[in-house]
Amino acid sequence: MITTRDQHSAKVQFLHRKLLLHSHDASTLQFLFNVSKKYEEEIEILSNPEGSTKDWYSHAIETNSNLIILDLDDLTYIYDDIVRKINGLRKQRKEIILLSSDIYNALLAIDCSALHFCLKPVQQNPQKIINALQKGLDHLAEKEKLDFYKNKYEEYSGDQNENSKVDLPISNGVTIGLAIKDILRLESFGQFTNVYLRKAYQKKTRYTLNVGLGECEMLLPKKFFFRVHKKYIINKLNIKDIVKLENNNLVMNSKYGTEIPVSRRKKKAFKTWIN
Repeated sequence: MITTRDQHSAKVQFLHRKLLLHSHDASTLQFLFNVSKKYEEEIEILSNPEGSTKDWYSHAIETNSNLIILDLDDLTYIYDDIVRKINGLRKQRKEIILLSSDIYNALLAIDCSALHFCLKPVQQNPQKIINALQKGLDHLAEKEKLDFYKNKYEEYSGDQNENSKVDLPISNGVTIGLAIKDILRLESFGQFTNVYLRKAYQKKTRYTLNVGLGECEMLLPKKFFFRVHKKYIINKLNIKDIVKLENNNLVMNSKYGTEIPVSRRKKKAFKTWIN
């Protein structure tokens, strides 16, 4: 079964994204807001109220912002303290972009693993802020995608049998539901993945997924599937026999005539899994 998310549900996924703009300089704050408006359909934009003396860190925690642009100028701070706070936010999977007119604050950005550092006045090079914002949104999207796969895996990790179905993404918002017993193997295809079926599904025995093999690995129940090689994930139901070669390498023969190598570094884990 192929399912498609509607446009409403596609927009809902962005509602938890929050961008916090924090600067005590009115012109900088207005500039950041104007530049950020092009992304307002993807992320909610917040800023410190004019004249507010609220601590930036408290503001970030209260608003649960996951992308923060922080202007270090006119901010009173102790170096070790701000590094500790930013590292703490990073551990909560938040991204930080730092601004300053002092080039030496680039070292602070490095020490706290900030996403980006922009030298002020930022108005002279708006493209830098645009690039930093896009980079931040890309990082958030990647984290959301990994969370999606993790949640899907947890759904699949219960009691399953060979007739259970797994949903695999074939394009943005579109998934295909395949019975575990019908999947022969998954094979890396550049940035994508080919999934091969033992019998035709909607007249096709191969589908190309729009995610890499590593992401597919997170979606599949480990009870049935194992990544034996950087290029292959195999289905336990499809194993005919395992051959040990003269060079001590293993090759798995499928029930449908395909030979698949088991990499050396996967061999021990593969033996444990198969037993």
